[in-house]
Amino acid sequence: MGYAVLADLPAGRAVVVLPSLHALVRAPDFSSLTQTILHADGARFTPEGPGFYAGLGCARYHVENSQGEAQVCLTRDGVVLHFKGHDRHGGAEVTAEAVDYRPVGPDAVAAPDGYSEISLPPGMLASLLNPH
Repeated sequence: MGYAVLADLPAGRAVVVLPSLHALVRAPDFSSLTQTILHADGARFTPEGPGFYAGLGCARYHVENSQGEAQVCLTRDGVVLHFKGHDRHGGAEVTAEAVDYRPVGPDAVAAPDGYSEISLPPGMLASLLNPH
């Protein structure tokens, strides 16, 4: 029961693909969640050496804060190529399969046949994913 997130961190928006619901969810205001990711909530980053995912080199780090811990591999320009971590709500693992630096407009992702498209109001995705 997985899902995929196509996130545009600088623009603060995302598209979430939910195969179990046959839905494509557009989140035009992903900014509160992306700010949490970008600031890492006061986390400590401990270098663990080089890594390689999706054809790109990255720096591996052990990351921990009061909420949980993770291993992450970041490119020099901040692209997360691999993440495996957990907090009190559970865990997640994400690995990039491909990275493309070409600009992608918000309408570039179309719902597959049989999928519904849902647009969430600003701030709704962050409140759904962070229920505390």
